[in-house]
Amino acid sequence: AEDMVRRLGATALARGDAEWRRRAASGGQMLALGKWGVRPDTALTAGAASDLLTATIARATWAKARKGGGR
Repeated sequence: AEDMVRRLGATALARGDAEWRRRAASGGQMLALGKWGVRPDTALTAGAASDLLTATIARATWAKARKGGGR
């Protein structure tokens, strides 16, 4: 994954200490979390929301693939 980020020239987005990660989560991020059934009970940073979305989508994708629905 890191090699792909480098090839795409998106290293600034992928950095753990990137400035955007410290901003408040966007409305779009919060909407996406809600669509995935995630309702945080505290305010999130953009980085935390991004990480939570990634983990939630990966978990759902993995569960679907294990059930044979990933084809």
